[in-house]
Amino acid sequence: MTVTGLQGPGFRYLLHEAEGCRVMYAWLAAMYTRVDVVLWGSQADDELLRAVEEVGTEVRRLESVASYFLPDSELSLLNRLAAHQAVAVSPTLFHLVQCALRAYDYTCGCFDVSVASDPHQPDTLNSISLDAEQRTVRYGQEGMRLDFSGLLKGYALEQVRPLLSAHGITHALVNMGNSSVLALGRQPDSSPWSVGYPDGTSVKLCDQCLTTSGNDTPDRRHILSPFIHRYVEGVRRTAVVTPDGITGEALSTALLVADAATRSAILARNPEAALIDC
Repeated sequence: MTVTGLQGPGFRYLLHEAEGCRVMYAWLAAMYTRVDVVLWGSQADDELLRAVEEVGTEVRRLESVASYFLPDSELSLLNRLAAHQAVAVSPTLFHLVQCALRAYDYTCGCFDVSVASDPHQPDTLNSISLDAEQRTVRYGQEGMRLDFSGLLKGYALEQVRPLLSAHGITHALVNMGNSSVLALGRQPDSSPWSVGYPDGTSVKLCDQCLTTSGNDTPDRRHILSPFIHRYVEGVRRTAVVTPDGITGEALSTALLVADAATRSAILARNPEAALIDC
């Protein structure tokens, strides 16, 4: 039995039933990209639908908290105020700042969410002051801005994990714009999830994340080096397989901007990561 083209709350989905399990494929728009979700298991249809709805709700919530481009996001407010005063923030935004600071360390400074600051120096990010008890953030210089665009999709994947688990879902694929992918468990035929790659090959994933950074056309320029303050130019791509999406997002960007020696140092600090393209 296959039911097609149905509309859910903020998403569309297809449902297929075979051999005692249900496979749901849903898609929705969030974070300026398309999010594709594949779930399968023995759960009832409404259970799978609730899971997809919660995934969409969470991804859009994270966008409202930490989008650099939405003027009314919590991050935009922080960027306007934090150079002048300590700003109390939500647990989500505070955790994102903590994740970004850790990523700055394990990428040898190559993943730097403060690179959009004016002016920006290699130690700009380290000027942040955090108060965990009060959950406040204070910037250390005028003109400082944080941009989580290179981290947010991977962060969203990690927030999706417990939502799916709460519905008893252990087999799922969540693909955010073909650049941030979470693969839980396996496909219905027990083989690893197979994710297509631009060169025509595929990457096999099982309880792993695939993250990709780079330019897919000669004219695209969107990743700024924190050291030389120039955009990465030309058709270039870096992809890594990691146990979690947050680390993967930071590493794929960092390895793209790093020189050969720094790239080796980053990989030595992150032995759990598998570099599949650079």
